[in-house]
Amino acid sequence: MRYIFSALCVFITLVVTVGRASAAVIAYTDEAEYLTAIAALGVPVVHEGFEDEAAWGSVRGSTAPGITNLGITWTANNANSGVTTGIGAALTGNYGFYTLPHGDFANGIGDGFVGTSNRVLYGVGGWIRTNTPPAGISLVLEADSNPVNVDFGEDCDPSGENCIDRAILGTAHKFFGVVSPDGFTRFDFLETEFTLPDELKLIFVDDFTIAGDLTVPVLGDMDCDGDLDFDDIDDFVLGINNPQEYENQFGVPPEAKGDADGDGDLDFDDIDDFVAILNNPLSVRTQYVPEPGTAVLLGVAMSILAWRRWRQRA
Repeated sequence: MRYIFSALCVFITLVVTVGRASAAVIAYTDEAEYLTAIAALGVPVVHEGFEDEAAWGSVRGSTAPGITNLGITWTANNANSGVTTGIGAALTGNYGFYTLPHGDFANGIGDGFVGTSNRVLYGVGGWIRTNTPPAGISLVLEADSNPVNVDFGEDCDPSGENCIDRAILGTAHKFFGVVSPDGFTRFDFLETEFTLPDELKLIFVDDFTIAGDLTVPVLGDMDCDGDLDFDDIDDFVLGINNPQEYENQFGVPPEAKGDADGDGDLDFDDIDDFVAILNNPLSVRTQYVPEPGTAVLLGVAMSILAWRRWRQRA
């Protein structure tokens, strides 16, 4: 009986171990293959081309510590750099993305950027180039908690010799992507070929396709966290009363998220339409599934209307 019990324990241990095993993370350097893989997952997909003026207009010719758009917050990989956009970084359209200054070489940190989300992501892929070839690219998932280093592999001749690292960059844009069925909330793209003091490598990116629970609103999500709730009311009021403070906090002008009547500014005239968006989020031009229920949104509407009446009396 003791032997049967021991065997049963071993079997249970194996089952638990297998059940907890993580699904494979798969790297891609072919965009078509990547798109096929994320389509098979059946999760929402967003495209970030860095063209949206409402989100990215504040960093045309300047920088910001970070920009949040489509549920992703884009930052540099070091505290001394900001994010920006430029024509030279573009693959398509007018703008691509990069960090400025490029890296923090004085402290041994190469060029790179970070994307984070409060939603689960299952795939990220985009086009990257350098103007200081050859450069190298590294992708790390969940670098701040449980890092997963993505291996893009190499191409070899039929004999298995003369191999070329797929992660080496040239001056033409090259696609890099990864799919993780287990999901992740952070991705780090880092340049790996720089050597101090004079071989400083720079990277530029464009046209990212990201798979995950990123069905976020264009309008109404005043705190840029991907949902509609009471927190958006406070930031709607902040946007009206102190638009510069709002822009400093969120990296976009308040009208980018709260101009509900579409007249190009954020003011008291937007309140009625803002309430309508909260109660009928599918009326905005990007559809998404809001987190709060109808009762919560009705409470939001009543709160804003009461606030407006108080302001009018004042």
